[in-house]
Amino acid sequence: SIAETGIERKHVVVADGGSHDDSAAIGSEWGAKVVMCQSPGRGFQIARGVEALDTDLVVVLHADNVVQNNIFETIKKSAHAYPHAVGGACRLVYMDKNIKMTLLSFLSDIKMSIFGLSFGDQGQWFRRNAVKIQELPLMEDIELAMEINGKGPAIWTLSKVYVSTRR
Repeated sequence: SIAETGIERKHVVVADGGSHDDSAAIGSEWGAKVVMCQSPGRGFQIARGVEALDTDLVVVLHADNVVQNNIFETIKKSAHAYPHAVGGACRLVYMDKNIKMTLLSFLSDIKMSIFGLSFGDQGQWFRRNAVKIQELPLMEDIELAMEINGKGPAIWTLSKVYVSTRR
C-alpha cells in the first residue's frame, strides 16, 4: 500500500531483524533502503531505520500495515499545522470487522485523541530530531508515545492505518 502513496522510494527504509517473511527482499526489490539489524527487538530496528533516513519526519509502520494513499501528505499537513508538536499517530482500523475488533479500534482512537497514547501499529510519526528511540525489544511504541507526549501535544492524524488481526 505504500507504493500507492507516491512516496519517493529513497525515503522508505525496511529495518529487518531476521524475519522469515521476505520483507527485506521485497523492500529491496521495490527500491527501499534495507537495514539488516543484528538484534531482533523492534526498538532496535526502528532506531536503525531512523539512522538510515535523512527526512525531518519519520512514520513508523509495520510490514503488515495497510495505509491510505494520502497518509504521508496528511501527516505533513498535520506537522505543518502544529509546528510545536513532536509527533502523533493515525487512526487505527483492524481489518477483521467483528464487534470486538471494531470496539478495540474505537477505544484505541479515543485513547489517542484524549490522552495522546498510541500503539506502534497505528502509524506513529514524529520529528526525527526531537525524539530518541529507545532500543527496547518490546513496548517501544508505548515509550515513544510517552516521549512524544512529554514534549507537547500528540497530534491525532485522521489518516487510517489498517492492521492485521492475525497476531
